[in-house]
Amino acid sequence: MRVARLVAGGFALLGALVPMAALADGEAGIVIQIGDEVQTHCVAFDGESITGDEALRAAGHTFEQFGGATRTLCAIDDVGCFDPSSYRSCFCECPGGPDCTYWAFFERPYGSDRWTYSPKAFHDAELRDGDMHAYKWGEGGPNSAPAPIEITFEEVCGHPPGQASDAPAGAPSTATVNIDRAVNDEDSGTNTEPLIAFGAVAAVLVAATVGAVAWRRRHGR
Repeated sequence: MRVARLVAGGFALLGALVPMAALADGEAGIVIQIGDEVQTHCVAFDGESITGDEALRAAGHTFEQFGGATRTLCAIDDVGCFDPSSYRSCFCECPGGPDCTYWAFFERPYGSDRWTYSPKAFHDAELRDGDMHAYKWGEGGPNSAPAPIEITFEEVCGHPPGQASDAPAGAPSTATVNIDRAVNDEDSGTNTEPLIAFGAVAAVLVAATVGAVAWRRRHGR
């Protein structure tokens, strides 16, 4: 009975500590797709919005880009074209004709039911709370490409926008990544969120129980 009270007290203390840190003003979803391999990130940010390049950096990715005021994405991490000195070298997998492999950029404002191929420069495209950006490496044309995996903001971040998050607020360049999970394909139907939540609760319970047992031993109870 005493252990149960200690466990409950541990949860109450944890809930009291979380609000002590300043919470983020918003969160944005980032999707990176290379073939059937998909990685998603939930990026917390301070202020009303975050730009595409800031969100990509905050998610932990490096990238190469070409251009001045209007920039073109050449590579993300170790995939793409790594000579950003010219438009042609940035699109090194586009020899001409209909076959072209490049990083296509998509936007999905919150509330939209689909991805939209974006003509905007990715670094200028802003994300507000609940919005998502997607980057897909694959074949496409000059003004269109197959859409990335169908996924919602709730599936990426675990909750609707506007809800309190345990991610601390900070400058957009240092926004935290809340979720980093791999999705095998659109039809896998695998939902890992319950397992993650269970693991977090189990960890707190184990820690609280161990602490209670140690306390009882020290006090001879």
